[in-house]
Amino acid sequence: MKKTSIIFAFLLLASSLVALGQEKRLGKKKVSLAIFNHIKAHYPAASKIKFYEEKSGNDTFIESEFKENGNKYALKFLKDSLVEVEVFIAFNKLPEPIQNTIKTTLDSLFEDYKILESQEVNPTTPQVLYEIYVKSRKGKLKGYFELFFDKKGNLVRKQEIINKPIPSQF
Repeated sequence: MKKTSIIFAFLLLASSLVALGQEKRLGKKKVSLAIFNHIKAHYPAASKIKFYEEKSGNDTFIESEFKENGNKYALKFLKDSLVEVEVFIAFNKLPEPIQNTIKTTLDSLFEDYKILESQEVNPTTPQVLYEIYVKSRKGKLKGYFELFFDKKGNLVRKQEIINKPIPSQF
């Protein structure tokens, strides 16, 4: 009985070490002053600021997530330079023609899906994108996906989100 409890506890601990992507939480002391200054200058009312380190290919990004005036933001920095701004937005708040175009695309790709999250990427630039996170439960494409759509709702890129283990500290 005791051996079974130990094995169960170990399996529970091991399963808790799995996360989406290669992202880990950072303490504020590990974030540069340049990033803090950027947030303070452009988002003076920012609250609940959290920082993450995200690896993509050979690059390491610092992502900051926070709320300001009821909106949730994510800023992505590479070597202290801002490279991306994301504004979280409910899917049903997107313009209706864009919603319809995106839904048509999702219906053609997935047999059964749920929209988990939607974001407007770089909303103050001409290259605005909509980033949609989807969970697919049936059909050929099962799992979690990140899809990018242009400002007209046309699919630009689709990629599967792979669960990767967090490096063990043991």
